[in-house]
Amino acid sequence: MRFTSAVTAALFGAAMAAPAPQADFPRVRESVAITEFYARKDLLNGTVNGPVSSVSFKLSPILNNGTAAISCTATAAEGESAIDFKPTAYPCEGQKYSFQVGRPKGQGIFPITLIHQTGHGHRARGRGVVPTYCHAGGGDSLVCGQVANVTIGLHR
Repeated sequence: MRFTSAVTAALFGAAMAAPAPQADFPRVRESVAITEFYARKDLLNGTVNGPVSSVSFKLSPILNNGTAAISCTATAAEGESAIDFKPTAYPCEGQKYSFQVGRPKGQGIFPITLIHQTGHGHRARGRGVVPTYCHAGGGDSLVCGQVANVTIGLHR
């Protein structure tokens, strides 16, 4: 009986020393920096809440030393006054990255979703916000430029 009790005690002690199960959070597979973000907005009834007619920014994978920044742009389609905020993903230069822009929050906060096509049927994605400062852009428009560094973690 003592052998069984000793084995039970040893196994119980090993179980207590084992790490607790971790929550199943997505792992960040890649971090990217957004720089040089600009958006053009039209005024609407004298307010800054008008439609966004174009967005452009540079995307830089953080661990890819020596890789040039990737250009990402979206412009309203001909005959439309705003870019599409539906689940349309606009491709970046090179087609491996794409992005979606959400409706701006207030005057200068732009939600953005980045998608990296990592292989056939495999994607990493992440969300963040780009803070901007908006000023007169000529005519009835505002130009919004990025005012703080933004890093977004992409995960599966």
